[in-house]
Amino acid sequence: MEYGLYYQHHKIATVVQDSANFPTCFGSYRLESFPNDDRLTLVRNYIEYSVRVWPLIEADEFHDNEEALAEEETFIDLIEGGDWSLVNSQTQESSPILCTNNEINWRWDVLRR
Repeated sequence: MEYGLYYQHHKIATVVQDSANFPTCFGSYRLESFPNDDRLTLVRNYIEYSVRVWPLIEADEFHDNEEALAEEETFIDLIEGGDWSLVNSQTQESSPILCTNNEINWRWDVLRR
């Protein structure tokens, strides 16, 4: 299944779901050429951060890395906010985690259904 990944009304990426293990879904993404808008600078920085720290998460070393944890705080409103959507014609999911190698995973947002 293919989705559009949106932050607010800005399309950030196209996402293809490869598999799922409820409530988490897995797939790949291709970043879109979204506007060079100052309001999206934090989104760009978060994507770079998320991809960079994914190896720490996979190695279960993220919570031991004070630098990564401190940097995460600059994105906490973006991470926990409700401005992300993965949308196809039938459903909406949110809370994407962008990984290395253009991989992505996300969770079903049961409150939005």
